[in-house]
Amino acid sequence: MSQKALIETSEATRRGSGVQPVRGATTPFRLLVIAADPQARAALAEGAARGGHDVEVAASFLDAEEGFRAARYDLVLLEHDTAPGTSTEALARFRSDEPLVPLIAITQNARSGPDRAAEAVRAGADQFLHRPVDPGLLSVVIERLLRRERRSAPRSAGQPSAPAIDPFVGTSAAVRKLADDARRLAESDRPILLFGESGTGKGLIARWIHEHGARAGAPLVEVRCAGLSGEQFEADLFGQDRGDAAAGVGLLEVARRGSIFLDEVGDVPPEAQARLLALLEDMRYRRQGETRDRSADVRVIAATNKNLMHLARTGAFRSDLYYRVSTLALEVPPLRKRAPDVPALARELLERLAVELGRRAPELSPRAIDALSRYPWPGNVRELRNVLERAMLLTDGSIIDRGALRFDEVDLVSGAEPRATPRDEGTIEMSLEELERWHIERVLALEGGHVERAARRLRVPRSTLYERIKRYGIARG
Repeated sequence: MSQKALIETSEATRRGSGVQPVRGATTPFRLLVIAADPQARAALAEGAARGGHDVEVAASFLDAEEGFRAARYDLVLLEHDTAPGTSTEALARFRSDEPLVPLIAITQNARSGPDRAAEAVRAGADQFLHRPVDPGLLSVVIERLLRRERRSAPRSAGQPSAPAIDPFVGTSAAVRKLADDARRLAESDRPILLFGESGTGKGLIARWIHEHGARAGAPLVEVRCAGLSGEQFEADLFGQDRGDAAAGVGLLEVARRGSIFLDEVGDVPPEAQARLLALLEDMRYRRQGETRDRSADVRVIAATNKNLMHLARTGAFRSDLYYRVSTLALEVPPLRKRAPDVPALARELLERLAVELGRRAPELSPRAIDALSRYPWPGNVRELRNVLERAMLLTDGSIIDRGALRFDEVDLVSGAEPRATPRDEGTIEMSLEELERWHIERVLALEGGHVERAARRLRVPRSTLYERIKRYGIARG
């Protein structure tokens, strides 16, 4: 949902839709108030406008429907029980059509209408408030939901959306197997563990699985586990009871009916692992400070670049949590194991970078493609993207040549020495054979595929190097 697009709906479209603007668009956020009573509509619009947002009003959900087809809103606030067309069925239809737009329902007073409030939440409302609505509280709730919207689905104002990257670009056996496995796993609703080195695209795979599963259309919310204390992790995931109607919801509630992505789950603090295990066992949890249980309606997708089985054996990660989070497991292969895919993947990344940088995507020269194909990519797809972005910024023309490529580990142009210590932590997870192959590929790339020079640099007989090249199936360029 582009923020710029939200404020560019034509006046003619608004006049034809039954939606009336209250004030000019002064911020990227557009809010819609739906209420049958003119006085209630005006009061809610005034409260909603306190944050400086552009507010529009409609007398009923039916009046607003045409406007929804022409424009998108960042947040909707409606009188659930009085406005015609805002029945539970209409509310549920709105939630189905607009799964990511925060929705606040205004219900009868707390003493006479608890059932209506519960009904509104079941139908898809993110928050409900009882009449009469305090303007200050309404402003707090709106700002909290808008902050949540920014956090769970960041948008770039004023720029076209970059095309989504296909995580299965290429024809290698490794990527075909990955695509087949992901397709099968997407059909299940069980927890999935994606494991592989840093930079392999585990986040892209998680999004693909979510978008091709039964929960597609509902939110996918990411929790970055690294660097969080146990208390902060629990507050972010489960929420906190602050004793008022604007109580802080957790990301589990943000992801309702969707998926929660636990990135770097191996870094979940030990003191929080027990609560995460309890969630996975019965999908129930409590906000911090609460005593009542809540039900979590999410699919859990986790990712790690660590060897969780090893951590479980050493006691650094709970073994019972490991078995729960890895009910289904999918290995995301490193880029060096899918070398034939590099040219196609590079072109895909260049198309995306071109949109982000606001320029035409350049072509890759044959020499550049050769260099990209021979480099072993210790930083995987993330490193490939960085190399291509630097090359685009260094290139004025329509072609990226080999001279514009600057590699982190081996500079194929200048002949700079490789660093003595591998930079990426993915190398730590390699087996001895994988590490040997990786190092041979680096040195061969540095020597332009010349075996004799590479053997001298590696301080081994040429026959030994030939034997290793044959054993590992290494291409010499």
